[in-house]
Amino acid sequence: MEKEDEKTLKKIFFYLLMSCLYIILSSCNTSDAENTFIGAIKTIENEMAIIEIEEGDILSSGNRVSVDLSVASETEFSIGDKVRVGYDGDVRETGPLGINTAFAELVE
Repeated sequence: MEKEDEKTLKKIFFYLLMSCLYIILSSCNTSDAENTFIGAIKTIENEMAIIEIEEGDILSSGNRVSVDLSVASETEFSIGDKVRVGYDGDVRETGPLGINTAFAELVE
């Protein structure tokens, strides 16, 4: 009887451990699709652009954001371009807003 109890405890521990790992790993995985916005480039200086936000949840924090365009070094951006930007979800409420840019792409 003790061996069966021991096996049951090991199974319970294993499933508990796997559940905890799943929760931890899934919370670390932020989807870029959830943290995106669309806007127009107002200024570009070096590889930093000020974007006037048109769509996205980030609008609740402000309407302009500083974006690092170096994440898309193969794309040539110009003032007036409409862009879709992904970020890690953190928003620094400065003027303009600050984000950790994950990607930037032109929108047609």
